[in-house]
Amino acid sequence: MVDLNKVGTRRCKRPCPGTPTQGVEMQGNSTNLFGQQPVKRCARCKQTLPLSNFSFSRKNKGYGKQWPCTYCKPCAKIIGKAYYAATGGDSWWKSNLRRKYGITQEQYQALFDAQGGRCAICRKTQSFVRGKHRTTTRLSVDHHHSTSRKIRGLLCNNCNRAIGLFEDDAQLLKAALDYLLKHS
Repeated sequence: MVDLNKVGTRRCKRPCPGTPTQGVEMQGNSTNLFGQQPVKRCARCKQTLPLSNFSFSRKNKGYGKQWPCTYCKPCAKIIGKAYYAATGGDSWWKSNLRRKYGITQEQYQALFDAQGGRCAICRKTQSFVRGKHRTTTRLSVDHHHSTSRKIRGLLCNNCNRAIGLFEDDAQLLKAALDYLLKHS
């Protein structure tokens, strides 16, 4: 087996003479010129494993090249569960609220409670089915797009998209309402 940790984990566009990985596409079941399956060493458990035991990075997906992740699949799962347990799974959402809208989770919850846990327009609670599991998503923060810090309320995804597609133009929304009333 060829150890990619010793010869490099990436394949150049130009072939490098004398490298065992020359001509190897970085796929889980590929083999090199010598008929050997490429291997990689996990940074956590320090085991040298075939590439089929590693997930592939999504960073370069648009360029047609994907590289094996740093950790093997079992270690990545352990690390992910530990991160989720430490952060409660909401760290991205909390920082997104703070960065984009300038509010805390407590302020969001106060607004949610003031609206009765419902969309400010259609008054529906936000839940939908995704795959086999029923999941509930949070209501979206509706904000004035010219001043992103001015929050108008919480909306379900459909109402939030509709407002966005009408470009926050009240006249355009009124014209759409007149059209619907005329043709119904």
